[in-house]
Parts: sequence; structure tokens; C-alpha cells
Amino acid sequence: MNVGVTLIQTVLAEAEKRGLTQQMLSAQVHATAFYEKLGFAIVSDEYLDAGIPHVDMVRHSH
Repeated sequence: MNVGVTLIQTVLAEAEKRGLTQQMLSAQVHATAFYEKLGFAIVSDEYLDAGIPHVDMVRHSH
């Protein structure tokens, strides 16, 4: 399994264990497909952060 996927899944599992029902992150635009596979959805327009295109993404726990 991909180390990045394992890391994010571990963080998400801990968030859910703590009762957090929504997770948010700022993603570089080129990485959005990676986060979408993990249940995140884009919730903002594209913006620059340190000169790199980003979007805000949110995931809701079930």
C-alpha cells in the first residue's frame, strides 16, 4: 500500500475515533485526485499559497 494513503488513513481514523466528523485540508491542485480517492471534495476556488496553486478540501465522516 502507498505510504501516503496509509498515513492519511491513520490520521482520519484517529480523527473519527475522537468524534471529529469533518476533516479539512489545503491541497496542492496536482494532488486533488489523491485526496478525492480518500473521500475529500473540493470546496473552494483555486488560490496561490507560496506561489503554488491550492484548493481547500473537506471530508465528512460517516
